[in-house]
Amino acid sequence: MLLYPAAFREEYGEEMAFVFREQLQDARRKHVVWLRVARDLLTIAPKEHFNVIAQDVKYALRKMAASPGFTSVAILSLAFGIGANTAIFSLWNRVLNSALPVRAPEELVTLSDPNSSGVGIGSTTGARGLLTYAEFEQLRDHAEVFSGMLASQSSLDRYQIRIDGHQWEEAAGRLVSGEYFQVLGVSPAIGRVFTAADERSGSPFAVISHNYW
Repeated sequence: MLLYPAAFREEYGEEMAFVFREQLQDARRKHVVWLRVARDLLTIAPKEHFNVIAQDVKYALRKMAASPGFTSVAILSLAFGIGANTAIFSLWNRVLNSALPVRAPEELVTLSDPNSSGVGIGSTTGARGLLTYAEFEQLRDHAEVFSGMLASQSSLDRYQIRIDGHQWEEAAGRLVSGEYFQVLGVSPAIGRVFTAADERSGSPFAVISHNYW
């Protein structure tokens, strides 16, 4: 009976239960009664649920047509609420939940000060959220709890570049440590990436992104 709509149970439930008990008592083969009940359940219950939903929809449409102002406010509120939740979920899923395109993204951690409200690079007093490169080098050379460490500039810089004598153009880039690609486990599509050995050579190296290439 619980599979039927509540209104249907209130109106016909007791009578159906009484008829079922009588059929069960009088039947010689009780499994036939159960099969008949199961058949009725599969045919009648969905139909009754559909009827209840149809009645509710018709009632709702009549109420909405009678109060167009209230209906407009309700629809706009739902639209803004659903849109905001969708946008927040999309951002959360893209930033926090989606796996990064690197080797073992669940093993990556960021070293910073979670209580810092500003960056203050170069400051000798107060909390800082970012590290200088000299501090990174000390951590890299002495930390034993990580399999590898990398450093990355906190923001993109703009550079004026030209290739093979063509016109100068602006490109965005950031400075990273020599171990950058090795720690992330990223391989190039063409050519090779730089390594810690290239950093020690003193010559500048660059890796071009796929979009810019």
